[in-house]
Amino acid sequence: MFFTYSPQLRQDIEDALSADRLTAYRNAAGGDLERAIDLYVWNAGTAAAFFGPIGVLEITLRNALDRELSRTFRSPWFDDPAFLRIDANVAGRVRKIKQKLVDRGAAVTQPRVVAELSLGFWVNLLRPGPRGSYVHALWGPALSKAFRPGTRRATVAGHLDRVLRFRNRVAHHEPIFSRDLTVHYASILWVIEQAAPGLVPWVEHHARVPSCITDGPTPPRLRL
Repeated sequence: MFFTYSPQLRQDIEDALSADRLTAYRNAAGGDLERAIDLYVWNAGTAAAFFGPIGVLEITLRNALDRELSRTFRSPWFDDPAFLRIDANVAGRVRKIKQKLVDRGAAVTQPRVVAELSLGFWVNLLRPGPRGSYVHALWGPALSKAFRPGTRRATVAGHLDRVLRFRNRVAHHEPIFSRDLTVHYASILWVIEQAAPGLVPWVEHHARVPSCITDGPTPPRLRL
């Protein structure tokens, strides 16, 4: 994993990535630029390793929620007035996605709309909603059935809020080495298990997250 840097290469890397972006890594490495670069490389590789499990979670979650919404509302559920009346903000986000597809010249089909809706959209449906409206209109009759019997909405939402914040850091190439990565990984696996029981062994077999955490150039739980 370790690489021999010439003084010129160290400078080239710092110039290309920017001293500002490397500040967190350099602080964690005690000011040593070479160790900071090694930590940056490890951080990038570990972030990439998380994309696989996060991708499985996103697709599994949205398909499970789409399935139950389709059973509860008229098809497609995002055009059913009963769904649209629940929250004008949700209805507005659906309209934007549909317009985005139209602007691209793509047919507005249910699979395309579902795929275009962000993870944040799906996570939001599992929150209480305005004055608790999502709990009564969505969770009880529909979304609770997307998870194993007895799964609590607040527990699912809590894990997904953590995953969503973490996913956004990963997607924007931010430092994750200061986070408790084992907790984030556990949350990802927990949600997958609730939405698709039995899938976790397959995810764990292929995931590189545990080995990345173990093989880090510096302790991955350093605090900034």
